[in-house]
Amino acid sequence: MDVTEEERAQAAELQSRIEKYLVPVGSNGDAGVQGVSPGRAAETDGKAVMVPRTLGMNAFLCEATMIRYLRARGHQLDAAEAMLRESLVWRAKEQPERVVCQACIKNRRSHTMRLVGHDKKQRPVFYSHFTAVENRDPTDNVQHLIWLLERSFESSDVSQPQQYVWLLDFVGFSMGDMNPSIGRKSLSLFSDQYPERLGKAVIMDSPMLFSGLWKVLSPFIDAKTHEKIEFVAYKARRPMMERLFDSELVDVLEKQISDVRDPSVVRTKDWWLEVDPACPSRTDLASDMKQQVN
Repeated sequence: MDVTEEERAQAAELQSRIEKYLVPVGSNGDAGVQGVSPGRAAETDGKAVMVPRTLGMNAFLCEATMIRYLRARGHQLDAAEAMLRESLVWRAKEQPERVVCQACIKNRRSHTMRLVGHDKKQRPVFYSHFTAVENRDPTDNVQHLIWLLERSFESSDVSQPQQYVWLLDFVGFSMGDMNPSIGRKSLSLFSDQYPERLGKAVIMDSPMLFSGLWKVLSPFIDAKTHEKIEFVAYKARRPMMERLFDSELVDVLEKQISDVRDPSVVRTKDWWLEVDPACPSRTDLASDMKQQVN
């Protein structure tokens, strides 16, 4: 994450402003004042909020977070503060750092989005497709996104990459995927709670059917995000991948892209075990499987 000295100064000012919304948490996990406890947030006058300073909240309120919110609001301090204040309330209630995709715990074929590696800029790379998806519930989908995003960006070091690349393979896209609620909830999550996380989104092999859904969702995407979205035909995938990824990841993706187009493979493929070692599909689910065995 390249940061200017001016951004660092603004980040320090934003950090100072945010302090007034935080209350200490006692050793027993309860907040020290006003009865605010972890998992709860209280509004005082419609603007001011008081949220508990948990370990998870402290980790979130790092310099990198300040800079992302500043950039999302054009470096306008008041606007960045207002946006971050809303996220404080959301994080205090939802505790996203503790989220695990419950649908995937119950059925590992629920979702396909997973971490497959890192691009040439060392940004996490997610790959998803529409074949073999067994859960299309909007709420479960959002939980899966939170799970991946929280686990993929646990470092608070501003020198580390703070954005991700998402390769959306539209193979298998059908009428069952036309529910705009999934798209709207996902877009709201990205824009409101994970601003400036998206570095690049590649929509590959999208069918004509998707054009109708895109017309519905496109107005909800801001101009800055639109610039990060690239549509790529299936036959043009290789040059795109070679531009973004090293040869090892290109080979990994080529195999997975081929596998998800083979009905005999995709029905039985344990793709959640063929991911980057840091992917929660491998860490959290492997831990859950071990507990079930024991």
